Amino acid sequence: MKVIALVKAPKDPEAAAQVLARESGTTLAEARMRLAPEPPALLARLVPEATDAIADRLRAGGLQALAISTQPAPGRTRVKSVDFQPNLVRFLPRAGEALEIPFGDIAAILRGISAVTTESETIEKQKKLNWGATLAGLPMQKTVTRTVRSETEDIENAIYVYAADGRCAVLRELSMELAWLGKALQPSRTANMMLIARMLRERAPGAFYDERLVRLGRRPVPFLALGESQVSSKAGTTTTQDTSSVLDLLAEALFQGVRQRMLP
Repeated sequence: MKVIALVKAPKDPEAAAQVLARESGTTLAEARMRLAPEPPALLARLVPEATDAIADRLRAGGLQALAISTQPAPGRTRVKSVDFQPNLVRFLPRAGEALEIPFGDIAAILRGISAVTTESETIEKQKKLNWGATLAGLPMQKTVTRTVRSETEDIENAIYVYAADGRCAVLRELSMELAWLGKALQPSRTANMMLIARMLRERAPGAFYDERLVRLGRRPVPFLALGESQVSSKAGTTTTQDTSSVLDLLAEALFQGVRQRMLP
């Protein structure tokens, strides 16, 4: 499948909503709702055969929109550690060959945060004194059932480094080894990720830099059930929403926006 992504806010939101409703088959109210979030935003999920043509018509209608695949982009390297050389950076994965990108070939550096949200509904049973029954000479206890709801959120920082040819290094906080930072190592993982982003920016000053995904990467997409799971039992239900896949798509949308000169 493919999704339509919006990389820049439309100048005329109402006119844009009418174009999106007409081309995607949604209602005008739903089109307005999907255009409301700050870009980059995912607007619709469609079959690949239709997505590219619809993205073209949306652009003709004034929207800075493009089509991207929901499958992981080819050429991505999940990074374990980083090796800065005088003229290039080497991204070392846990397995396979290192990805080398000359500093002058870095097209985009993107910072983001994804979240794993867990919502639980647990059924608890307690025995309490039944005073009415006790007075009537019946058993003294009754079973009371209640539903207890809880929510937790775990976040993870990420950095996406794109070469001009589309190759990408993905640095995720929880899978990175940071000993290579040496004396520059910071007391928190978030501070270390911010340091790495700064080191990359200093060596590639011509690259497009964006950190809006620090705010936007934690939001799920209602029509795109990526990273969503639910487990039910007699004891209750646990629903997990992981936005890391959505963050990947938003990062790809930003890079493609740069590549197609929709951004900055």
